Amino acid sequence: MATRTAHRGRDLVRARELLARADVLVAHSADATDRADAMRDLYFAALRAAGAVLAVAETPRARRGSASAWARLPRVLPELTTWSTYFAGVARLCADLDIGVVGEVAESVVAELRRRVVDFVDDIDELVGAWEREEAGLATSGGALRHARGGRAEVAGSVSVTATSRRTA
Repeated sequence: MATRTAHRGRDLVRARELLARADVLVAHSADATDRADAMRDLYFAALRAAGAVLAVAETPRARRGSASAWARLPRVLPELTTWSTYFAGVARLCADLDIGVVGEVAESVVAELRRRVVDFVDDIDELVGAWEREEAGLATSGGALRHARGGRAEVAGSVSVTATSRRTA
C-alpha cells in the first residue's frame, strides 16, 4: 500500500508540472503574432492538461499502445468525453494547419479555443486538487469538472468549420 501511495504522490507532482506547463503555453499563445502559432500553443496546453489526468488516473498497463490522449482520457474518466471529443477536433485542425491544407484561422476561432482551453485547464486543476486532498486524507468537495458538466465543451466540430481551406475545387 505504501508503494502505491508513493507512486500516486509522484504522479500528482507530475500532474502539477504538466499543469504549470499548460499555463505557460496559454500565456505564450497570447503573445503569438500568428494565429496558427496561437492555436498550436493552446492545443499543446490542453494536451498537457490531459497528460496531467493521465499521469494520475491511468494505470501503467493502460499507457501502452499508440492511442492518442483524447482517445485514452474518456477511458479513465468518462466525464471528460465531451472535452476529449472537442480537443480531438482541434488536433485535426492543427494537423491540417501543419500540412498546409488549412491556410488561415479566424481570430474568433482562436478566441473560442482560448476560452475552452482555459476552462479545461481550470477543470483539470480542480480535479488534481481534489486528488491531492484525497491523497492527504481530506474530504473532496465533488465540484471538479464544472465546465464539462456545465455544457461548455459541447461543440466538437465547430472548430474546423470556420477555417479557410487552401484546397481548390
